[in-house]
Amino acid sequence: MRKTSLVIALCTFGIGIGSAFAAGMPAASTAMSPSGAGMDVNQEINTALDHAQMAVAGQDVKTVHEHMQHVINCLVGPQGPEFDAKAEDPCKGMGNGAMNDVDSKSDKHKQLDKALTDAKDSLRKDSVKSAQSQAKSVVKEVQKAQRAKPTM
Repeated sequence: MRKTSLVIALCTFGIGIGSAFAAGMPAASTAMSPSGAGMDVNQEINTALDHAQMAVAGQDVKTVHEHMQHVINCLVGPQGPEFDAKAEDPCKGMGNGAMNDVDSKSDKHKQLDKALTDAKDSLRKDSVKSAQSQAKSVVKEVQKAQRAKPTM
């Protein structure tokens, strides 16, 4: 009799714990912002990389610049001084900008900062080849950021 009661109690406890995790606990890969709103810095970084690669493939300066601004928007977030609200924000709702969502002293942040510098430089280029060349640097820096140790 006691064994049956113990098994039932443990199963009920396990279900309760499982429900608590399912209801309110974030997945292991999801970071949480201080305000509690969900964010995924890896998704922000991956999206920035996608747009950096689109910039490299751009057929004209305008396209390269558009995608570089998308990269910048993903890196700095809507509160960043380099954020351009007129440009698309492909990272909208993912967080506060990848650079804001990682520890500012981390290797990941350092790589993202280099990518931001290169992306801003790309916007100053007026030929397709030079803008694409700078975009290639952005791709490399964002890829390094992806491989850097996770933070937060």
